Amino acid sequence: MEAGDIIGIRQYYFFDQLDDYYNLNPIPYVTGKIWDIPFIEKKLDQILAAKQYDFVITMLPYAGQHGHHKTAAITALRAIQRMKGQKRPIIIAGSTYKDEKPEAFTMLEGFAETKIKNNAPSFYLDVSSRFGRGKQVSYQVVAQWVVAAYKSQGDMQQNHAYIGDKETFRLFDINDDAAIIKVTGLFEDLKKSGFSGKQ
Repeated sequence: MEAGDIIGIRQYYFFDQLDDYYNLNPIPYVTGKIWDIPFIEKKLDQILAAKQYDFVITMLPYAGQHGHHKTAAITALRAIQRMKGQKRPIIIAGSTYKDEKPEAFTMLEGFAETKIKNNAPSFYLDVSSRFGRGKQVSYQVVAQWVVAAYKSQGDMQQNHAYIGDKETFRLFDINDDAAIIKVTGLFEDLKKSGFSGKQ
């Protein structure tokens, strides 16, 4: 949680599911063989109903992603699909990895809910933006602070696959077309907040 504190995460929710080993297959988890899917679904439904989020951000569930991360994205998508009424959050997928080729991702095979909206653009955060005295610090440095605090993932500091100039975000197809305008507005606002590339 020390890592989350650095980037301003205010609330943590733990689902207490088995973190068995690294593998790419989401099937044993999303089908309930290893994870308690009814419990996860109930808890997600309760959180989404109570918090009324505007946006939900998952990791990009591309083929080379960890099976646990794919399952988290799939269960979030399904939870939003279950929501009734007008107040459904917009759900987008984020990618920080240089080797994922997020613009090429269209859908995780076998999981139609992961389809990307084909008429929506990709959205970007410029993490190379520099700020502070003499512009000595960038958001890439802040990301390294987060990695350093997240001790079990400390190898990321030495892995160039994670050191890019941008983060890429894609809009899932389960969102309606009005979501394109709202996400565009979100990323325009993000450009104006904090420290811009021109500061």
